[in-house]
Amino acid sequence: AELVGGDTIEADELILSGTAVGLTEKPILRSSANPEEVVGVTGDLGSASLGAWILEKDADFNPNSSAVKKAIEPAPRTDEALILRDYVSSMTDISDSLAVSLFDISGMSEVGFEIHVDELPISDDSKDTAVDLETDAIEHALYGGGDYELLFTASEENFERIKRRLDVTSIGATTKEVKITGIKDGSRFEIKRKGYEHFR
Repeated sequence: AELVGGDTIEADELILSGTAVGLTEKPILRSSANPEEVVGVTGDLGSASLGAWILEKDADFNPNSSAVKKAIEPAPRTDEALILRDYVSSMTDISDSLAVSLFDISGMSEVGFEIHVDELPISDDSKDTAVDLETDAIEHALYGGGDYELLFTASEENFERIKRRLDVTSIGATTKEVKITGIKDGSRFEIKRKGYEHFR
């Protein structure tokens, strides 16, 4: 078999991974975002990263907690994607981190982002767990991997249409300047290209 990229990871156990290839009449690319569009995400962010952090630290945890479940039982948003494709200009899944996904769309579409960090959808369970374990829920939401939620861009009009059909959150807007900026408590900062690294 030829190694052609994709799910390349390191582990002590044997892992067999299969790939399915299909066709679509309407592909949604990372290269078609436009300035002054709404940036949206499905679901909540940071839970899977927090769950993986708990498992790696071997901390005391509730195996039924939403964070740990999301880490070990990821559920790709395929049904949501089939709805979003009729409304969005660009889209990608958030597998390695929100930040990495923002940089992917930015680089391919030549747009920037202004992200309102205080508006990132973080579950109450993740917030409480992060406080208990003295870690930062926002850091997990921005730079943690494994969520498999969808990041997308859409016009304001289409975003309102999406909201009537799906549970999505607006987290910012695209900009003409190719720069990725976070806004928190009125202060602006540079979002780094940082996320899950398979061989680190």
